[in-house]
Amino acid sequence: MKRLLILILSVSLAVLAVPAAEGQEDRPIVEQWREILRFGIDSEVLKVIESIAESEEQSLNGELAALFAESLNFEVRKAVLDYFSAVKIRDAEAAAVGILDRELAEDERLIVACIRYLTAIRSAGLEARLLDYVDHRETQVAETAITGLGEVGGPEAGQLLAERLQDLDYPAEQKPEIILALGKMEYAGAVDVLIEILDNRDEERIWRMYAAASLGEIGEARAIPHLRAVFSESDSLIKAYAASALGAFDMSEVEGLLQQGLRDSNARVRVAAAKGLANEQAKDSVEILIYKARQDPERPVRLQAIESLGVIGTPRAFEYLRDLYGDGAALLLYREAAFTALSENALRDNLDTFREVVEQEWESRDQKVVEFTARKLSTTEAAGLKWFYERFLDSPNVYVRIYALRGIERNRLRSLREKVEKISTEDPYPAARNTALSVLERL
Repeated sequence: MKRLLILILSVSLAVLAVPAAEGQEDRPIVEQWREILRFGIDSEVLKVIESIAESEEQSLNGELAALFAESLNFEVRKAVLDYFSAVKIRDAEAAAVGILDRELAEDERLIVACIRYLTAIRSAGLEARLLDYVDHRETQVAETAITGLGEVGGPEAGQLLAERLQDLDYPAEQKPEIILALGKMEYAGAVDVLIEILDNRDEERIWRMYAAASLGEIGEARAIPHLRAVFSESDSLIKAYAASALGAFDMSEVEGLLQQGLRDSNARVRVAAAKGLANEQAKDSVEILIYKARQDPERPVRLQAIESLGVIGTPRAFEYLRDLYGDGAALLLYREAAFTALSENALRDNLDTFREVVEQEWESRDQKVVEFTARKLSTTEAAGLKWFYERFLDSPNVYVRIYALRGIERNRLRSLREKVEKISTEDPYPAARNTALSVLERL
């Protein structure tokens, strides 16, 4: 797949605006990229890095790591780290660690980029290094270190951050990041101070919102009464955070509260409550969620109710979702949401329903239902999907045929090779023919 992407991306050389030497166009694209990384000007290099990231070409990691270590251009170095972070490449780890350990960078932006990269790859010993940056003079550096500790920190980091949170002399603008980090690391030692922040109606709004979120992530049951108390307030945003946090607790303790959240006048609160009920334990909430999916005046609430019904997964919930998916009078986005909920939570049990709806919609002038069904199944790897891909190959809609080809490739359905070959030579659309040729290489 990567090599195919590289070939497709060869057209990006035109975008690079690099004058080609005589005969250069005959050289492999990777070799041209390598030369630009070594000798090109910064603007050219940035465009090559973008193309490498899009193709996820791995053979140039050494050149990229050397570029990071040697370049004087911040944007180039950041681009390398962003790509390495996205695909978890460790080749620049030693250089990034060296920058943090010695704080060689004159530009604090580079320190921030190094912290984010090392956090993304879970660099060994990073917690100890980040602890030294919590009190950094530059706000962005300190905040990035705090956020990083939320990802990699343990009890030592939790204790330090809890102390800074209560330190009146510590910069207040960094404390919201501390509150979030304490939740991310699930530091139970911070529960009392987080409850104190949540309970204080005179406290900064953002502090209270983040305290609610972190109490949910830590998950200690003694926070439940304090989160419940927030529902009596008028601030809908804080209530939404509290509702979202309650979803992390045992449903036997909070399901009734979340059901009440579904009745709140503010749609944000209802969405958060519906999302909190996306739990197999929330079986007693199926009927109210069905009501919300049918009748709520706000689309986000209805869509979240549909998604949550799929997660709960009772026979009654699936029955409603099957009916909605097949309901020709329902809005398309709700039908698609119902199909997604069924396919992600009970695919095999609903294949017959999917076949019935596909056949029901096959002759429709508007092929949107067949199209979204094909699109979702094209990304699905499971037994029992051959019938769908074979049927989709006969669709008059070129997008449906392309989705079918992708599904055949993903599921390695070699028994459909003959049909794919026919598409590769006879389909009237070049995109479908090219996709079929690509699939044939992998079958």
